Amino acid sequence: MTDREFRERLQKSVNSTLSCLEPSARQCDRIVQETLEGKKVMKKHISLALALAILLACITAGAGAATLLWRDYVPQMKQEEHELGDYDAWPDAQRIQLAKDILAMGYLEDSEDTRILSDETATEQEKAAAADRLMLQLTGEDDVREVHSTLITYAIMGHEDTWTPAQRAWWNGIITMYGDDGAPDTLIAPTEEDLPEEEAVRIGRAAVMEAYGFDEAYMDGLTPVTYLYVTDVRPDYRRWIIHFKQYPDGVGSYMEKEYIVVVDENGEVIADPDIAEPSIYEKAEMQRESKEEEKPQYMTVFRKYSEQNGLNPFWEWPYTEKAAYSTEIFPLTKDLESLQWEVGESTIYRYGLPQSDDMPYEDALNKAYETIEAEYGLTSDQAKCYSEVYEAFDITDENNTKWKFVLVNPDDDMGLHYRVIIDSKTGDVILAERFPWQERLQDMEYDLKYY
Repeated sequence: MTDREFRERLQKSVNSTLSCLEPSARQCDRIVQETLEGKKVMKKHISLALALAILLACITAGAGAATLLWRDYVPQMKQEEHELGDYDAWPDAQRIQLAKDILAMGYLEDSEDTRILSDETATEQEKAAAADRLMLQLTGEDDVREVHSTLITYAIMGHEDTWTPAQRAWWNGIITMYGDDGAPDTLIAPTEEDLPEEEAVRIGRAAVMEAYGFDEAYMDGLTPVTYLYVTDVRPDYRRWIIHFKQYPDGVGSYMEKEYIVVVDENGEVIADPDIAEPSIYEKAEMQRESKEEEKPQYMTVFRKYSEQNGLNPFWEWPYTEKAAYSTEIFPLTKDLESLQWEVGESTIYRYGLPQSDDMPYEDALNKAYETIEAEYGLTSDQAKCYSEVYEAFDITDENNTKWKFVLVNPDDDMGLHYRVIIDSKTGDVILAERFPWQERLQDMEYDLKYY
């Protein structure tokens, strides 16, 4: 379909709606699908006003709010955010209407606050306050300044790694609605003519096993997350990219390792220069070669543990890995005056494992959550949203060993973080603090909060 034909088709849909020819729910779904997904999510070829006109026509058509899906509604919220700012800056009427619409879609449970929304005796201020409480309940936040359309989407639809490729293509269209994001690739929804997702995953899985020598049991511990895409350079060449991710506690917690494979429309494992992605075989070979390069002995140890932990930064390693690493690297670094920065920061403290007279890990972690609930007025559910845990057992002072935790919300990892330090012998809280995320490698004092 040409750009002109696409515009004419959209305009015809708008004209039909504006002429009181109300589209059915099925027609709305088709228009939304073809507008935001189709065979390619358009980054530049459709005007924002026209796309929104169709979506809002479907939203206000005779089917009613209760028949809506969030995917049909979220463009309206994005438009409100574009014009007014995030949710907390909206006038009372818009916040109330959003809560009513989400309730009508079935994403909120009936409660005293939902009853206030429709209470004719309640003031607008009371209804707005109820709407705010409902948004905080839905998103798990404790401050309305943190509420925005992306958080609501995750609250309703779950973590993006659990979505289908079509949903990811839809979301790609939503977030690029206000202009090209500069990425060389565009996510697309699969069709019946495409290599099936299951086949792409099977091929990618076999490639990872061959490249790294993994067995089936190891691969069963990885979660495949798939995207179908084309690029600006080759818009007719359809490719799957599969991220095999290792999550220790389920999707949404911190990711330990990741292996990325590109499988093209013909079922071939490829390198894709369009997105600067080497083939899985090249990456495995480069890692093997890096092990053979001459390097300080302590760097050999650091890189070994880094690879074991998915090349993630040191603060994301489990406390057991930090303990093993610290035991092995300390003799190699204790007499050196200068170290490469990543090893330098990771050896400022010494790490070990709790002994029989120390508080067990689970008890210490629960204590950390209880502490942020008590100190910062969080509910248990709100605290548990901070499910990404940076953990360490600090034995720098052998007579004063400590559990250290930094708690992060994986859906808002650049928001507020919580830090709790606990005496491992007495269980007393030594430190509890809340601090905003900032760029690392700028301030040593800030960086050491994570060690």
